[in-house]
Amino acid sequence: FWLIVVYYIVHTSVLWGSMTWLPSYLKEARGFSWAAMGALSSLPWILGVVTKIMSGILADKMGRRAPIILVAMIGVAVGVYFGANAEDNMTSAIFLAIGIGSIGLGGPTAWTLMQDIVPAKGISTAAGVMNGVGNGFSALAPLAIGFLISVTGSYVGGLLYLVGCACVGGVAMLILTIQGRYPSASTCASADKYNPGQPCKVLAVRRFMAHSSLLSLLSQTTQSHMCSTYIWLCCFTCVRMYLCRSRQTLCHHIALYFYLRDYTPS
Repeated sequence: FWLIVVYYIVHTSVLWGSMTWLPSYLKEARGFSWAAMGALSSLPWILGVVTKIMSGILADKMGRRAPIILVAMIGVAVGVYFGANAEDNMTSAIFLAIGIGSIGLGGPTAWTLMQDIVPAKGISTAAGVMNGVGNGFSALAPLAIGFLISVTGSYVGGLLYLVGCACVGGVAMLILTIQGRYPSASTCASADKYNPGQPCKVLAVRRFMAHSSLLSLLSQTTQSHMCSTYIWLCCFTCVRMYLCRSRQTLCHHIALYFYLRDYTPS
């Protein structure tokens, strides 16, 4: 949950920071006329309408949220970076529009991802914390951008702040993308409730049996001391437990540990 909160701080920081400083950047740093500045400043938000609708459609089709938000963060980082460093003024404006507009991919999916992770009875509290903390910290974004512009003497420093925010949000979503490949305990309970014909526990048992066969084969083929198998098992279990924080997974791997202890050749 707190990874989503971190992302939402980044999300709103990009929103408020770009809303505050993009018009000034286009007018003062790029020299656009008032009319052109107004049109180009609205372009990211017009693009955002498309990306928001697109994110909802993709999330429903994929059944995943975090990868879409990860793509959004990559789009923001790449677009703003190249926009800040482009030589041509119009090229810079287009890159910035694409980069800031990409944030729309993360709006709807962030809220649905939060509802996927948080238990049903705590969704309202989680939404309040996520929105309150996100907007509270992001209120400092315009101040931070202004400070960096004054220190560096260039708008590039302020725009790179947005790039840094996008990188932080991307790391948070990368972790959730990896974790999302494995069902949590709450996901298993939900799957058992709504899909009694194919319960999530059955999938977990099948995965456990495959892992047992794999490590058993490893222990028989290496014909080495049992310590080598324990090292493989410890590494394997640590990764699995990090990606799937489930008591069910822990019980499976404890059982597998004792199985290997008894049957691994010394």
